[in-house]
Amino acid sequence: HIPKTATPFMLEVVYAMCPEMPRVDITTPQCVYQPEGCVFASPSWRSCQKKFAHMSPGHVSPPDALFRPARANTTSLVGMFRDPKARVASGYAHAFHDCPAMAKRYGCDEHASELCAGAASVTEAKVAEYFECVRGCQGRMLTGGH
Repeated sequence: HIPKTATPFMLEVVYAMCPEMPRVDITTPQCVYQPEGCVFASPSWRSCQKKFAHMSPGHVSPPDALFRPARANTTSLVGMFRDPKARVASGYAHAFHDCPAMAKRYGCDEHASELCAGAASVTEAKVAEYFECVRGCQGRMLTGGH
């Protein structure tokens, strides 16, 4: 899925397609920062996974083969796309998500439970730098370039 575009939405698609799959409590400490990993680690995921042409934890683009003419009439895409400004604001507040250079420079850990001091101190220059760092992410994800 595209970063900062609602992991819970993706998981609801999984549960809708696989109602027999037990729900995982994604608010537990081991799941809160990688909820899809906890769901995909479930023993029930193996049988459910067969219902999807592509569904994986993390930020992984669909393989090109899904969009070749032989599959064109059999492949459906479910997507959720955030307003780019909202996505940038969310990623900035989430410890400069997907911008390792800024996260390192400001001592941020996207898996920490507290707000990173470097992200809490908002300046126009830092927001512009973060925007440039993640610019085009959704487009790259959709075209296999992430």
